[in-house]
Amino acid sequence: MYRAQALTAQVLHVLSDTIAADKRRDAYERLLEMFHTYGFYVVNDADRRSAGLSLRNDKGWTLEELAAYECATLDALLKPIYLADIDLLGDKE
Repeated sequence: MYRAQALTAQVLHVLSDTIAADKRRDAYERLLEMFHTYGFYVVNDADRRSAGLSLRNDKGWTLEELAAYECATLDALLKPIYLADIDLLGDKE
């Protein structure tokens, strides 16, 4: 329950200027119930470490994800482009 409370407090802090002061308590209770009931969970670095998962960088990527993304990007960049069906000289009618 502690993490649901912490997440709720942070969300309300960010949205506080968009929620009327007299509605904040109700918003807090509804968000807290939703986060707790539906199991919203924030996984932090300590959780990832204890589960044996790779840590994420400041942009949210793991080293494995970055490597896979870079390989896919390089493959796309190095893939040949075939111009066989393009009439560059205007000879085809």
